[in-house]
Parts: sequence; C-alpha cells; structure tokens
Amino acid sequence: MKSLSAKRLGFSLIELLVVLLVVGLLSGGIIVAARKAVVSAKAVRITSDLNTLKLAYLMYSVDFGDHEALLSDLTLLEPYLDSRIDENQYVICTEDDSIYIGTGPFNKNILLQLEKQASETGLYNSSSSQPPVSPYDPEKGPWVWVKVQ
Repeated sequence: MKSLSAKRLGFSLIELLVVLLVVGLLSGGIIVAARKAVVSAKAVRITSDLNTLKLAYLMYSVDFGDHEALLSDLTLLEPYLDSRIDENQYVICTEDDSIYIGTGPFNKNILLQLEKQASETGLYNSSSSQPPVSPYDPEKGPWVWVKVQ
C-alpha cells in the first residue's frame, strides 16, 4: 500500500472537472456579452447610415433642388458619401409631403436595440418597404426609416 506522505503527481478527476466547469461558465458569459455587443453595434450602424443618407439628401437638395430624380435613383447621393450605396439595401419613398429613407427588414433583437435610439435620432418603422405613418415602435414592423424632408 502506498504511503500518505508519497508525492501526488497530476490532478484528480474532480479537480479537472471543476476547472472545466469554471472555464465553460466564463466562456458562456463572454459569448452572451459578445452577442449583445454585436446587436448593439448593428443598431448603431443602421442609425448612423440612415442619418448619413439624410445629410447627403439635404446636401443634394441644396445643390440641385431636384427631388424627383432621387426618388428613382439613390445612387445620385454617392458624391456626398464615403462609399457606394447598395440600392437593394435602402429605399426612398414619399408619403404626403414627406420623404423617407428606409432599410430592412431586421430581426427583433436589433429592433429592440434601435428603440433605445429612436427618439433621439427620429427613427420610424413600418411592416413593409412602404413609408411609416407613426413614430418608432418595434412591434409595428421590421423596416426602419428616417424622415429626410
């Protein structure tokens, strides 16, 4: 029989399992935090892009005054932007005397994150690629809009 004073080499199975459990819990927490950060970053990007398009629209209208051409071709704003516009990603629509630029659809998590920024940035939303009629409410639909005029 081995003596109790003999040196122990290595770790017991219980010690290894405890270490693995702690590492797993920490990893799970990091994944959850990273997922929230990604959703938040996407919401900020959407808001920023829409506001950039709004400013580009305003600069275009000061320079040319022709709003009708923009209603069929958003790429006319490209000289006022740092990058090209993906025409499949953004929509410009009119409702009464107002003009809106929108994008979508987005999932529920992003819409809830956008709700936090909606009042400060003047966001609207709708259930389709048609312009909105009321302020932002994540329950009203997955399309997000900003009023440019």
